[in-house]
Amino acid sequence: MIQEIAPHKFDLTYGQPKAQDEDFVLFIKKSKTLLRKTAEENHEIPKFSDFPEDKEALKENAYYLFAIDGNHYYYVTEMPEHVSDAYELCPTAAYRKMHPMYQAFAGITATQIHRFKESRKYCGCCGHLMENSETERALVCPECGHVHEHGEHHHHDHDHDHECGCGHDHEEHEHHHHDHDHECGCGHDHEEHEHHHHDHDHECGCGHDHHDHHHHHADEVFTSWGRETIKKYTREGLEKMLEALSASEDYGIILRAKGMLPAEDGTWIYFDMVPQEHEVRSGAAEYTGRICVIGSKLKEDKLAELFGLA
Repeated sequence: MIQEIAPHKFDLTYGQPKAQDEDFVLFIKKSKTLLRKTAEENHEIPKFSDFPEDKEALKENAYYLFAIDGNHYYYVTEMPEHVSDAYELCPTAAYRKMHPMYQAFAGITATQIHRFKESRKYCGCCGHLMENSETERALVCPECGHVHEHGEHHHHDHDHDHECGCGHDHEEHEHHHHDHDHECGCGHDHEEHEHHHHDHDHECGCGHDHHDHHHHHADEVFTSWGRETIKKYTREGLEKMLEALSASEDYGIILRAKGMLPAEDGTWIYFDMVPQEHEVRSGAAEYTGRICVIGSKLKEDKLAELFGLA
């Protein structure tokens, strides 16, 4: 499972160390990441040294993201047009096959930071172009001072009394300490570390009414909703349900949905959905069907209705 990177150590400490040739570089465009193709039909995250003609310019404009085992990862918004055919822009689905697994985790985390920065490109108060803060992991408006924080150490003081319908308590690991040896009994990995951000039609682009302050934490409180069911589904019907989850916020801010369900034709359907992408495939029979949805502001009644379990 992608979030299980132990014994590797993930470090999100803020800073802007100078990029080096052997540091990793991620160019992300429309949620697709430039990755290097390998002989095993896998992909790898490139390093600055892989672009010898352009590495100095890339390093100069790179934004530091995080480190894994002391290896630094950077984000760039531009890449030379003459990149070799050995590289291609890949959707997030490519990380499901990437090895080692901690590199897949790095790519997904970088994609979420990219989505945050893209959705907060302009100030929600005055409309000015936002800039990276020089003192914290945040975007700041140089015109009015409005700040959108990336929530590097954002604490949620909750009793964690929300419970997944599968009967397991899923805690929010806001600090990304990934010793995840435990697995939910519903058979799903719960990636609470991923951040999904969105805009609303309010005065501020983050959807909050800022009367007394101008801070918005990027981390949301993620909860999960799950059900066990013997109800039978069709592949076509499930495809439409996943498209509805991905296309609308009527069910909450959906980060991920996974499960396995019995089909009307006697087979079993497995599904996996992340924003803008989903996969439906055949799988081994189970003793009961399971559904798990992860996100924030989940509307459980509507989710139950969507899956025909209301």
